[in-house]
Formats: sequence, structure tokens, C-alpha cells
Amino acid sequence: MNAEEKRDYNRLPKEAREYYDYQKSKHPSWTHVQLMNRVGVEMQIGDFFDKGKNINTRDPGFWKDLIQRVDGWFRLNFSDLYLKVKDTFRRVTDELTGMIVKGVQIVGDFLERLFNFFN
Repeated sequence: MNAEEKRDYNRLPKEAREYYDYQKSKHPSWTHVQLMNRVGVEMQIGDFFDKGKNINTRDPGFWKDLIQRVDGWFRLNFSDLYLKVKDTFRRVTDELTGMIVKGVQIVGDFLERLFNFFN
């Protein structure tokens, strides 16, 4: 871990550092950026539970919200590291948005065919 990565690591809350260490032991080849992404996702999922929100992993809206939360977490807390991961978050958010739009179109088309079938 270089000095910049150590600074990022030390800025994490204690439980996040413990999670980072745990993930590093499971995935020794992962980079600091990969580990920080994992920690960010874990922290935001924990935030969903802490606020009593329902988590439906089959809902693309949940994943989009989660990615946007992790994106914001990086932007606010680790601006230097954010520059390295922001394009990934943007691509994932764009893909999820496309999936949501496509899903809504498929459901709409199905309902229209169903309605026409009964008429």
C-alpha cells in the first residue's frame, strides 16, 4: 500500500477498515481501488438496512440507487480516488438506466398485447 492508499485507508471508519482487511485477505490480488469499491458498496448497503429500506435485488432501481450512492460516497470522501472510479460508475448507471427503460417497454408491450387479446 503506497502513502496515498494508506491515507485513504486511514480515513475509513474502523468497521470499514476491518472489512477492507477481510476482503484483502480473501482477494490478495485485488487493487486498492477494487477493495475501496467493495467497501463503498458494503457501506451503502449497510446504510439501506440502517434506514429500514427494503432491498429488492431484482429491482434495477435498487441497483441504480446503490451505484449512485457509492458514487456520491466516493465523490465526497475520496475525491482523489473518485477520479479513478467515476467512469465505471457512470457506465454502470447508464447501463442500468437502459435496462430499466427496456424493462418498462417490455412490460408495456406485454400489457398492450394482453389488453388487445381480451378485446
